Amino acid sequence: MTISKRNASKRRKSKQIDEGKVAPKAEEAKATLAPPPKGSKLKKLATRCISATIMFLAFTAIVYTGHLTVAGTMILLQVFTFRELVNLRYIEAKEKNMPYFRTLQWLWFYAAIFGAHGSTWLKAPMGIDKHIYLNYIQRYLLTNSLILNEVAFFDFLSFGLFSLCFVLSVLSLKQGMYDYQITQFTWTLMCVVILVLQMKTLVFNIYNGLFWFIFPFLCVAVNDSGAYFAGISLGGKIFTRRVADNVYKPITFLKLSPKKTWEGFSGALIFTVMFGYYAAPIIGQFRHFACSYEELRLNAEICSNDILFRDQIKYHGVSIALFASLVAPFGGFWASALKRACNIKDFNNLIPGHGGFMDRLDCQFIMVSFVYLYHATFLGHPTLPTISSVDQMYQMATLRLSEKDQCLLAAKLVGSSDPSSCGSIINIRP
Repeated sequence: MTISKRNASKRRKSKQIDEGKVAPKAEEAKATLAPPPKGSKLKKLATRCISATIMFLAFTAIVYTGHLTVAGTMILLQVFTFRELVNLRYIEAKEKNMPYFRTLQWLWFYAAIFGAHGSTWLKAPMGIDKHIYLNYIQRYLLTNSLILNEVAFFDFLSFGLFSLCFVLSVLSLKQGMYDYQITQFTWTLMCVVILVLQMKTLVFNIYNGLFWFIFPFLCVAVNDSGAYFAGISLGGKIFTRRVADNVYKPITFLKLSPKKTWEGFSGALIFTVMFGYYAAPIIGQFRHFACSYEELRLNAEICSNDILFRDQIKYHGVSIALFASLVAPFGGFWASALKRACNIKDFNNLIPGHGGFMDRLDCQFIMVSFVYLYHATFLGHPTLPTISSVDQMYQMATLRLSEKDQCLLAAKLVGSSDPSSCGSIINIRP
C-alpha cells in the first residue's frame, strides 16, 4: 500500500514536470547557480563610475576652499569611519543590559581627537587651538586663570578627559559581561589608534602643502582603479598554473581576497608608477598646492619648495607611487579580513557601488603616515608648533635648552655672542 502511494506520487510529479508546472530539481539548481546577466555587471560599473565622479567633484570643491576646510573634512570623516568600525562588533542583545556603553565608546573617540588635535603631542600646526583659546576660553571662561597658554590648557584638559573616560569605563563593568565589555573596549581603543593616530599625521601633510595630501590620495585611487580594470580584462590569463594536461587555473594573489589577481596587482603597479612620474610635476606646478599653509597665509612671493617642484618632484612621485602600489593595498586586504570575520560585504551602503567610508579609506590610513615620514626624512623636518609669542618662545627655550644655551640665545637676540657673561651668570646662581 505504501509503495503504491509513492509510485502514484512520482507519476503525478513527472506528469506535472512534463506539463511544465513544476521544474525538476536539477533545473532549479542550474537556475540558482547561473551566472548573473551581463547587464547587471554593466549596471554595477555604471553606478560605481557615477558615484566616483560625484566624489571627485566634491573632493575638488573641498580642495579649492583651502587647507583648513580640507583638514576639517578629513577629521569629520573619522567620525563616520569610527561609527562603521564599532558597529562591526555591536551585539544588540548584550548591550541592552549595558546602558550608556555605546556613549562611552564615543567618549573615548572624542577624547582622543581632542588630545591629538589640541595638545602638544604632534600639535595641530594651523593655529585653531590658539584661536579657540584666546577668543573664547580665555575671554569668557578663564579670565583670571593661572594657566599660561593654550598649550598648557589643552594638555591639562586632554588628560582630564582621558581620566574621566578611564573611570567611567571601569564603573560601567557589569558582572557576567566582563569578557564582552573588555573585548569591546579593546576593539574601541584599536579603532581609535588606527583612525586618530594615522589621520593626525594627515593634518601635517596638509600643513606642509596640499600636494602632500592630494597626490598620495590620487595615487591610491589610481592604484585601486588600475587593479579593477586590469583584473577584469586580464585576470587569470597571464599568471596561471598547470593542474592537468592542457588545463590551467589562475594563480590567486591572496587567499584572503580570492578575486584579487596577479594581473590586477601588476597592472595597478604599472599604472600608478606612470601616474606618479607624470602627474607629480603637473600637480606641483600650482602654487595653491605646492606652498605650505603658512606661506599662503603670509602671501609669500616665493615658496620654500619651488626648486623641488621644478624637476625633482617626479622622482619623489615615483617613490610615493611605489608605496601606494606595494604596501597600501594591504590596508584593503586587512579591511577585507575584518569584513569576512563579520560576514558582511561592505562596511556600509552610504556610497552606491563603493560601500562605506571605511571601504574607500582603508588604504589611505597607512599611506598618510608614510607620506608624513617620507617628507620629514627626505624633504624637510617634522613640523614643530608655530611660535608666535614671547611666552611660547620662553617656554620652548626653558624646556629644550640648557641654562648656558638659554643665556647665549638671549645674548644673540640683543646682538651679542660673548659667552663669558653667560658663564658668570650660571656660576653665581645659588
